[in-house]
Amino acid sequence: MTLTSTEHPNWIWKTTGALGVAALALTACAGDDQSGELPDAEQDQSNGDGEDAPDTGTEDTDPYGAEQQGDTPGEIAGEDTEDGEGPDEDTTDVPEFSEIEEDIWESSTDQDSVTIEMEMTGDALEQGADAIGQELSEAESEFASDGIRVTLSGDMGGDGYSHTTEGLGEYLGFGDTIYQSVDSIVQEYEAQMPEGSDAPSGEELREALEAEGEWADISSLASQLETPEDFINNFREGFAEGSGGTEISEVPFEGAVDTVDGENVWVYTAETNGSSLEIVVLADEGEPLLQQIIILDENEDETRVDFSEYNEAEEPEEPEDDVVIPEEELDAIIGGLR
Repeated sequence: MTLTSTEHPNWIWKTTGALGVAALALTACAGDDQSGELPDAEQDQSNGDGEDAPDTGTEDTDPYGAEQQGDTPGEIAGEDTEDGEGPDEDTTDVPEFSEIEEDIWESSTDQDSVTIEMEMTGDALEQGADAIGQELSEAESEFASDGIRVTLSGDMGGDGYSHTTEGLGEYLGFGDTIYQSVDSIVQEYEAQMPEGSDAPSGEELREALEAEGEWADISSLASQLETPEDFINNFREGFAEGSGGTEISEVPFEGAVDTVDGENVWVYTAETNGSSLEIVVLADEGEPLLQQIIILDENEDETRVDFSEYNEAEEPEEPEDDVVIPEEELDAIIGGLR
């Protein structure tokens, strides 16, 4: 096996492509199982014999995932939190998701910085990749079997941010300049190495790279690495791609108000056939910032994304030139080990 600087696996970087369609391998969430069409709003309110179902409201229903939203989540609308304070009255009137959907994406990506943490099970990743016509290699599937954990943190537009896949990828982005750590290159190399391969070992690669620096310039691949802004936009676009054109604003969400870590949020949930899609945003019509996206499929496989530190996420320092391996030198080192 050989590796060059252009052989990085796209599945690591394009995680939200899989995330958007994993939500709709849940296509159930956007429509019914047979037709794939969105349910008729009036039919959705019936009890099956043509009569209107009783209006139970959302006050007595704990929105999916409420137990998972922060360490001490508040109660749903109309109930008191543990400290005796309920959600602000100004935010208990929950707008329809479709009414604020554009504002959710715009306000979230308009912030200066953010930290995004995503966890996806191996099965959910396989399902998402399959839905967009991709197939994970045996090595990729093995690595992903315990789940994928990705963290992006720093400048929203990519001018100073980190992108880390736990146990595999560690990258720093500064506009069109991208760096990958030596540890990450070795881990990635070993993750792709077939069993019984006679290729140079990961330790041989590490020794050769560490003799020259700590980070490698891989800027030719800058377009393949997601910035925080890309992550948010790719989820929105990936959802429509995976649903055959259904926009996320067309999903029949039910909304409720909750209090998480002292802040009021609106919780939008769509459920069907044991699958759930939940989107949690700050309860502010002027700036409904994304807080969480939670996907739970019928097999209890969860995909979860948390958004935090808006405008407070620390930007990484760019590596000094004397610890950076130029891209052409990286190719030469790897080529010399063949």
